[in-house]
Amino acid sequence: MKILLPLKISNNNKVVLISDEAHHLNALTKSKLTKGEEEDRTSWESTVMNILNSNIDNILLEYTATAELDNPVVKEKYNDKVIYRYSLREFREDKYSKEVKVLRSDANTKNRLLQALVVSQYRKKIAQHSGLLLKPVVLIKSKSIQMSKNIFKEFNEWINNLKKEDLESISHVEGNNIINKAFDYFYSINVSVENLVHELKEDFSDEKRLIVNSKQDSEEKQIVVNTLEDQTNPVRIIFAVDMLNEGWDVLNLFDIVRVDETRGSKATTTKEAQLIGRGARYYPFQLNDHQDLYRRKYDEDIENNLRILEELYYHSINNVKYISDLKTQLQESGIIPKNSTKIKLELKDSFKTSSFYTNGVLFVNEKIRNDRMNIFSLKDMEINDETYTFTLRTGKISEFAIFTDNEVVDFQGDLKEIREKVKCIDRHIVRKALMRNQFFYFDNLKTYFPHLLSLDEFIASEKYVGNMEIRILSQYASINQLSGIELLGILTEFANKIKKSIVKGSREFRGSKTFIPKAINKIDFDRTMNITDAGGEQEFGRPMSRSINSDLQLDLTDKDWYIYKENYGTSEEKSLVKFIHFAYDKLQEKYSDIYLIRNQKIFQLYRFSDGKAFEPDFVMFAKRIDGDITLYYQLFIEPKGDNLLKADEWKEQALKEIEEEYNLSIEVENRDYIIYSMPFFNSNNTERIFREEFSLKMGIE
Repeated sequence: MKILLPLKISNNNKVVLISDEAHHLNALTKSKLTKGEEEDRTSWESTVMNILNSNIDNILLEYTATAELDNPVVKEKYNDKVIYRYSLREFREDKYSKEVKVLRSDANTKNRLLQALVVSQYRKKIAQHSGLLLKPVVLIKSKSIQMSKNIFKEFNEWINNLKKEDLESISHVEGNNIINKAFDYFYSINVSVENLVHELKEDFSDEKRLIVNSKQDSEEKQIVVNTLEDQTNPVRIIFAVDMLNEGWDVLNLFDIVRVDETRGSKATTTKEAQLIGRGARYYPFQLNDHQDLYRRKYDEDIENNLRILEELYYHSINNVKYISDLKTQLQESGIIPKNSTKIKLELKDSFKTSSFYTNGVLFVNEKIRNDRMNIFSLKDMEINDETYTFTLRTGKISEFAIFTDNEVVDFQGDLKEIREKVKCIDRHIVRKALMRNQFFYFDNLKTYFPHLLSLDEFIASEKYVGNMEIRILSQYASINQLSGIELLGILTEFANKIKKSIVKGSREFRGSKTFIPKAINKIDFDRTMNITDAGGEQEFGRPMSRSINSDLQLDLTDKDWYIYKENYGTSEEKSLVKFIHFAYDKLQEKYSDIYLIRNQKIFQLYRFSDGKAFEPDFVMFAKRIDGDITLYYQLFIEPKGDNLLKADEWKEQALKEIEEEYNLSIEVENRDYIIYSMPFFNSNNTERIFREEFSLKMGIE
């Protein structure tokens, strides 16, 4: 976007400029300019640089997703200016993007478009089944305006005359692919091909199609294009050329169809990779409170049907050279990983036939809404009596000569101090100050303090604000000398500070202290993980039997105590498994039914104080018979890398609180269930502490 500044900037002005899409400011920097860059040079970059250079104190803050730092002169320009770099690769690795998949097909243009519609409709159905209101959008990308017009006209004819035979011709594609998966799902929910024909005709009907081929298109079209996420916007399919490559963020874009069947130039492939990058913005959704709204949730369960809501499909011709060029561009930009491996976690048959699998339980707690019935005072929110200081202006005036006077008068030195507790201040002024803010209306205060009897109690009682002290610095010696307006202003400011403390100290949710059993045989242990090479933890995704560190190597196939056939965890997770391996013989002397389970998204725990979710990496089970009582042990264990010991310290504290304060929802005669929480396991720092506590709790040496 180009912005004209109709201001006169003088050298005396100090200006802060904020530039989005800041790569447009590099037209002068590069030696060769395109036609568009030449326009930027004359109408935009030179204007901005003139303003910036008009005063030495001026500031220009730039943001761009395409910095072009591979250009030597651009790189030199920004060598000492880059404040922070957050690449698209890091964006994807941190799970803030959709995963991009290229669906290449030998089908003709009509069938490739129909395939995209089928995938889009499949995605819509999956969302509906999970209670999500999603309108997935399809983009049809042409290389020229005339091609776009032609395909738009042909599509209208195809969809208006769509027949059962058209869909049947694409419903059985060779291989394990998304098209077959979509049709299988339709059949499973009793949507026949005839039904699907009617749905596609309706969902992609005339009023739900839009062709936008240039930035000069009507203002009405521009509004439609930029509000595609709105449920009131009916458009499901867009036909376009290049106008959507920049400045267009539509989170519900899930399918892009490339109409052009040629290989195209490198510049064309680069543009298409950039378009895919824009379409890869994540569509935020969550099915429960523990899920992160803005990040991918199914990387470790990619066979989950909901994975389709985290994927962007680029529908392309099956041109080997073009696909190779596109893949290179996408990898270099970080939109797709260079190396990706699918790993299927498999339970051992010995575990599935064990009595523990048949009869065992896992105890977990729940996230519940906080009724705050345990809040009887501000102290219960960890808000303690304290002194709040306010300074009144003195109104004094002083003159001094800059070159001759040696001392500047400090008005603060003349201020007197007044201290008064809230309960001793005129009640009607305190009440008036509180009533200026709807937060302190009694009905609202009751939601935070269920046992509060009245607003007067809130003001006067030592359990609430009555004992809090107001400290006033002014020219007055007594609070009675302050005017009503001055005191009201102070108390209003005091009320705002108290409000912030209450909101901060309150919790909307909490984790229940009662733990309920989940039957082991009802837990879905099967997972297919997508492991990408992020250049970080080298052990993650590598089987333990072939670890690059010989000290971590272990063949788990005959280790019945580890429920999966293999361990693909980090180096710390492998170290923990190795620790249990060495401790197993001693454990077996006292316990039976010893099992170590890697928590592959099979359960969450919730912190007691605020319901914040976390997932301990492992849980270990063991059984011991003590006279007439059978003791069942459940240990939460969390291996932690050096870089996370401090950041995740809250999880260790939450685990400790669980062990100290949990109670169980069931009681079984002659059975006793015991939950232990272990300190972090870290092979470099805490292994000795872990080893000592493990030995103590399990009674082994």
